[in-house]
Amino acid sequence: AAIAFDNKQPNHYAQALTYTYGQVKETENSSIRLETLHKSIDILRQWENKKIINRIIVISIVGIIFLLIYMVIMLSRKRHNEQQLQSQINNLKNELETAKTNNRRKLLKQKISNLQQIQSFIDQHPDYCNTDQWKNNQNFTSTLNNNFPKLLLLFDSHGLNITEQRLCTLILLDIYSSHEIAEYCCISYASISKTKVRAANKLNTSNSQLRNYLIECI
Repeated sequence: AAIAFDNKQPNHYAQALTYTYGQVKETENSSIRLETLHKSIDILRQWENKKIINRIIVISIVGIIFLLIYMVIMLSRKRHNEQQLQSQINNLKNELETAKTNNRRKLLKQKISNLQQIQSFIDQHPDYCNTDQWKNNQNFTSTLNNNFPKLLLLFDSHGLNITEQRLCTLILLDIYSSHEIAEYCCISYASISKTKVRAANKLNTSNSQLRNYLIECI
């Protein structure tokens, strides 16, 4: 104020004071705007991080739910197939009680024994399809020979290749879906039926009767 009313150079000092005040005010405003901008950026960054975390949580929860559903379905399917196998054995035992001829009783006993052999194998190797060592030809042949030696001789004598042998073994056990059979045999899903037909032809049986034929041969 004293400078502004100085009689010697009133205009010069007044303009300088106004200019300096304006610069200070502008700097102050810029500082406030910059601080506000930083706060806004921090808020947006926190919001984005929270959004990413929520997305990860949702994906994880959905993944766990699907995994649980898959496990329940697989367990249910496994239990169903085990019950089906036990039902086959029980039906044959009931039929054995009413069989009239010795030949029929002998045949039924042999079928029951064969199904129990399959049942025993499944109990010993519940997850054998998911075991990598089964994809090794030597381990597959060794395990098959230890559990179903007659079947291995049958495969060899009829010239079945290793893929056809694997497929026939899984059909015999009847505990996996076609997709899992394809994955286990290392062939495409579309090749399952073709491979089955080739194996059935080599074994001189029909495609539809292949499993029953294999059961009788073990």
